[in-house]
Amino acid sequence: MVEAATTTDTQLQLETLWQIGKADNKAKEFIKTGVWTKEFDYRIGEDSDPINNPSIPAILTASEARKPARRAATDQLNIHFRLERNYGEGELVLFYHRFGSEEDSLFVDGKLLTKIAGLGERKIQRSQIPLWAVSKGGHTLTITTASGNGRHAVDYLELKGIMPEETNQPQPETTQATNSQTTNSPTESEEDKVKKQATVFATGLEDYARWKTIFTERDTSQDPPFRRGRIWS
Repeated sequence: MVEAATTTDTQLQLETLWQIGKADNKAKEFIKTGVWTKEFDYRIGEDSDPINNPSIPAILTASEARKPARRAATDQLNIHFRLERNYGEGELVLFYHRFGSEEDSLFVDGKLLTKIAGLGERKIQRSQIPLWAVSKGGHTLTITTASGNGRHAVDYLELKGIMPEETNQPQPETTQATNSQTTNSPTESEEDKVKKQATVFATGLEDYARWKTIFTERDTSQDPPFRRGRIWS
C-alpha cells in the first residue's frame, strides 16, 4: 500500500491520460438523480463528455450504510481504462478529490493501493496517489468507502503519466566535417592522380634529355684545364 499525498502541486512533467469531472469543489457535473447500485462500471473512452457531464454516480456509499432515495449512488465504483505503454513505479499519479469524513479504499486490479480518510462533512480532501509499475493494457481502478456517515460525494478523478523523454540523435561531428569537406572541395579521382604522376615523371625525363644534348654538343676546347685542389675564378 502506498501513501497518498494531500497536495495538488507536482514538479513532475505529467500528461493527462484520462479525467472524470472538474476540480471545482462542487461535484455538480455528476449524475444526481437515479438509483443505488451495488457496483457501477465506468469505462474510459465510452463517455461523450467525461469532464463536464460524466455518466457516473455522484455518491459513493458504504456497504452497511443506509442507501439514499432517488439518488444515483453505488457501493463500489469500478473505472476501467487502458494504457498504451508500460509505466514504471511512480510514473503514474492518480488525482482524487472527494468530500466527507469516510475512509476510502482504492484498489488497482484488485490489489489495495491506498486508504484515504476524509476531512469531514462538506470538506474537500485532495489527494495525489503515485501508482506502482503498471503494464500496457487494460486495468481497473476500484473505489469503496466505509465508516463516517456512510456516504460522500466524489468531485474529481484524473490519471496522469510522466511524459516520455524525447530522443535526440545528433549527427556526429566527424560525419558533418566529412560532408562539409565533400561539398566544398571535390574528391580527386584515382585517374587524375595517375595523370599527374605521369606528367611529373615525363617532365623530369624531358629535362634530363635536354641537358644531355646541351652538354654533348657544347665546345669544350675553351674550358680551362681541371686541376685538383684549386678553385677557378
